[in-house]
Order: sequence, then C-alpha cells, then structure tokens
Amino acid sequence: MSTKNEQNINSEPVGSLEEVVVMFIDLTGYTALSEDLNGGNIGNRLVPALNAYLEVAAEHIVKNGGIVDKYIGDAVMALFYTSGISTGGGDKQLAVHAYAAIRTALATLQEFHELEADKKHIANMLTIVNDNRKKSGRKQLEVSDFGFSIGINCGTALVGHITPERPITKERPNGGRDFTAVGDTINTAARLQDKAELNQILVSDRIIKWLNNCEQYKNCVQPHGFNVQLKNKSDMEVHEVKGFCPEWLLLSKHHIDWLKDQIGSNLPAEGFMKILKAILATNDLPKDILIGPDLTK
Repeated sequence: MSTKNEQNINSEPVGSLEEVVVMFIDLTGYTALSEDLNGGNIGNRLVPALNAYLEVAAEHIVKNGGIVDKYIGDAVMALFYTSGISTGGGDKQLAVHAYAAIRTALATLQEFHELEADKKHIANMLTIVNDNRKKSGRKQLEVSDFGFSIGINCGTALVGHITPERPITKERPNGGRDFTAVGDTINTAARLQDKAELNQILVSDRIIKWLNNCEQYKNCVQPHGFNVQLKNKSDMEVHEVKGFCPEWLLLSKHHIDWLKDQIGSNLPAEGFMKILKAILATNDLPKDILIGPDLTK
C-alpha cells in the first residue's frame, strides 16, 4: 500500500470498489486567522505554521499505515485500507485499519497539545491580528482557539486514479490523473469532521462495529454515542473518542510489554499488573497509554 498520492499517466481512469477507513483532520481556528492575511505580513508567517501542524498529522497517518490522500486548504484527508479486503472475510484487517485511524487521531491531538508551549509563532501573529480585529470590533483570538477537529468513517468507496485528467503543464509534464477515493463513505467522514468541535474526534457507529467484529479489538473503545444531524442526511449515531479503553489495554495480555515500557516498571508481571490496576482505579493513567500500542506491524 502506497503512503503517497501518486499520479497515473495513463489516459483512462483506473479504480476499484474497496472497503476503506477515511479520516478528515481540520485545523480549527485557522480560517478566522486567515481573514487577516494582509495585516502585518501575516501570510508569510501563517503558511509555515500551517504546514508545521499539518505535517504533525501527516507523520502520524503514515506511521500508522495510512495514505495522505490530499491536502484541502487547512485540512488533510487520509485513507486506511488494504485492496481486495471485504466485510465478512477480512474483519480483522478492517478492524486494524479502524484502530490505526483512531490511534492516528489520538496521537495527532496529543502531539498538538504538547506543542502548545512552543506556539510563540501563533502568539506573535495574534498580536498583530488582534490589533486589526479590535479596530473593526471583531472577536479577539487566543492560542486556545486553535487545534484539530477530526471525523472518521468507514465503508465502501471507489478508490484509484479516477480524477479528471490534468492538462500537461510545465509543473506536470505527464498530466495524468490523481489518486483519491470518492463516494458516500468519504462524504460522511467529511461531514463528521465538520460537526466535530475543537480537539474532538467523532467516529461513525460503523467504525465501532468494525472494531467489535474482531475479537482482538472488541471493546477497545468506550463508545460515547449520540445522534447528530449531518448535512443532507437523516439522523445518525456517532461516537466521541477520547482514548482507548484502559481496561481493554489491561486485559489484552500481548500489550503488557508495551505498557511496562510506557510506565517504566521493571517488576515481574504480577507486581506490574497490581500497580496498573491501582492506577486504573484512580483514573490517572499516563496519556501515552490511551493512544494504544502499534498493532499494525
């Protein structure tokens, strides 16, 4: 599976129906900031900051076996799939991709929060921007207004080099068609992201079902379900994900070595489990634990 958006120089579109997990990650707050691009040369400062944060998301997408499909302004679309896998026969692989997408989302949010102390470039931009906004009576922006909103969905999509053929230019001497995925599954993921609030991950109910159809990932996410109205759709059940279920991590014995490495315990398994149960009882689990181990290898 490719981890980059390749071009197809053939004249005919090439695609296939695949079972995919699709994720949209949007940088919340940058639209408001971009309203003042002309103030104090903000544009030259905004683009490097925008790229830096999108690169955080892209790094975790690729690290977890996904494909960066495209950048859309201040958002990124990612795909997780294995060609030829279908529901029923490939439940474990489908669950792996659902897990990988959620792990990507959690890791992206955590790294963004860890970068908050190093957001001086945003603070410097806001000093200039807020002067302009104050003069026009608009709301002042703060560093805490910036973050990610994430939507994840799964299902059937048409995947391949299926875009309209691009004209031959100096920048693209071969023309060709871009790789992407289209269909209702993709549209729903985009609308979930649009519905998500600042630093919130919303996943479809189908993502939870894909996970629970595989014994290894069953109950790995504690669902917080509620109904939402998405654009041009009837009410659908979605779930907010804040982390992987600690009890699932504890009960999955193949996680023990990874957990011990995260907590730094050199105790025998019995003593380690005793300490971990005590930590679970106080609900004070280290944040890295909730991101979950890399099970995609």
